[in-house]
Amino acid sequence: MHGSWRTSLLSGLAVLALALSPTPGVLAQGKKDVSKNVEFKTADGVTIKGTLWPNNAGKRNATVMLLHHFDPVNGGSRTQDNWPELAQTLYDDGYSVLSFDFRGFGESKEVSKDFWNARLHPHNGLGYLKGGAKLPDSIDYKKNFNAHYYPYLVNDIAAAKAFLDRRNDAKELNTSNVILIGAGQGATLGAMWVYGECFRHKDKNPNPGLGPVQLGEAESKDIACCVWLTIDQSINKRGVGGLLRRWLIEAGKNKKIGELFVFGKDDAAHDKYARGIVNDIKGTNKEMPVGFRAIEGSKLKGSKLIDRSTSKIILKDLNTIMEGRSAKEHFERKAEAAPYYYQFKAKSLIANKKAGAEVPPVAVDLLLPRN
Repeated sequence: MHGSWRTSLLSGLAVLALALSPTPGVLAQGKKDVSKNVEFKTADGVTIKGTLWPNNAGKRNATVMLLHHFDPVNGGSRTQDNWPELAQTLYDDGYSVLSFDFRGFGESKEVSKDFWNARLHPHNGLGYLKGGAKLPDSIDYKKNFNAHYYPYLVNDIAAAKAFLDRRNDAKELNTSNVILIGAGQGATLGAMWVYGECFRHKDKNPNPGLGPVQLGEAESKDIACCVWLTIDQSINKRGVGGLLRRWLIEAGKNKKIGELFVFGKDDAAHDKYARGIVNDIKGTNKEMPVGFRAIEGSKLKGSKLIDRSTSKIILKDLNTIMEGRSAKEHFERKAEAAPYYYQFKAKSLIANKKAGAEVPPVAVDLLLPRN
């Protein structure tokens, strides 16, 4: 299944050196823009704004989520750098694409009153958010985020996947093959979310609550590939290097999810990190679908690496791995109808989502324990 992917991606772990184009990618003249603005709610009451390129007849039969970089100094959004051009490139080649702003960034700033309820959302009671006493109806990373709050943005990825599952059931796209492309800290949160999906299961009991829980496969089964653009070993200066290594190895080595690490060739620190992770995941198994791409002559990081040349690299590798997953059929997910559980150990179940709830929360404190 992964042989062609391995050959194309690694070629003996040789690094593909391509010169960066100095000109950003743009829509071809006369090409119709089919994207549409969308919004969806998170489990804790944030309205996330995004852009969707639906592609129900796409030849790739897969859906890409784009996760932008963010930081408390320079911000971040789904329109920064060349994310829109990458999204259009992916759509033109047959993929559905969702790009969205993380909470507090870009246009994703509206919250419900329940968002400030410390009983419902323990992170508020810990002082991770500022301004709760005034119960504002919007949040902004500069005004409201404590340094410890940023890991909770992973809930936006869970909400995005739930939104895509509803669009799947409306036959606008297919979530049986999900691809994540993340940059910087957006990639770090993406790796954290994927790790959680490796242990999250649907209760397949047709009558939840009556009889024993019947766990289905781990939800990670639908994640085809992850592309990490200069993945960050910290979340807002909190070092997560050891945990990140665990997240990446679980996904790549144990769940056989394709992982591609992209970075500038002149970025020596990330070059060393990516090579080490690739070797840790592969071990002696040369068939593992993991590799790296070093972009020749570039000191740029994250989404700043994206231009026409880099987009072609990403597209080529995605197409290769999708050759091994193209048989995954579209089917209704009806995710809101069933309860879900985390199972980190064989004998323990941790409730994740009740039947009837549209959006699952992420067990942040289990995935990233507080210091």
